[in-house]
Amino acid sequence: TKTYPATGNWKRAVEHKPEFVFIQFGHNDSHAPSLPEATGAEGEFTTNLERYISEARAAGIVPVLITPMHRRMFGPEGRLTEELAPYAAAVRNVAKTNQVPLIDLYASSGDLLTRLGEAGSASLTVSDKDRTHFTEEGAGVMAGLVVEGMRNASPEVAKLVQENPSTP
Repeated sequence: TKTYPATGNWKRAVEHKPEFVFIQFGHNDSHAPSLPEATGAEGEFTTNLERYISEARAAGIVPVLITPMHRRMFGPEGRLTEELAPYAAAVRNVAKTNQVPLIDLYASSGDLLTRLGEAGSASLTVSDKDRTHFTEEGAGVMAGLVVEGMRNASPEVAKLVQENPSTP
């Protein structure tokens, strides 16, 4: 949330004036405090999300918040780790406070990864060392979770989902 505006991509997205903008951050914000992209979940991260919401609305764009997805990291007992839980909670709180549609990807990806387990989900991420970035298969699975979340985010967001899209 902190370093993204400097890329110019946020400004370009707002200038395009889409009907909706989907906003998802948290992974890089959770990095070590010594890194330039790091923010605290209950502070700068929240303030930055509120800035994105305000700027989107000022441009006539409907913001939709998405919680960060789980990293594919399991603890010694085989349970998913919770390092991104504070960021997911912050996104939920910002969505509620600002009346923004929410897709809870943290919850849905957590359910999926728990169901699959460490070995069963291995094909979803790039490697055993990189458990944050997804393979093509994993990206497709996460996109499917986002689409499912769109159905529940709000009636106006649900209208974006085609039940039987035509295949080229």
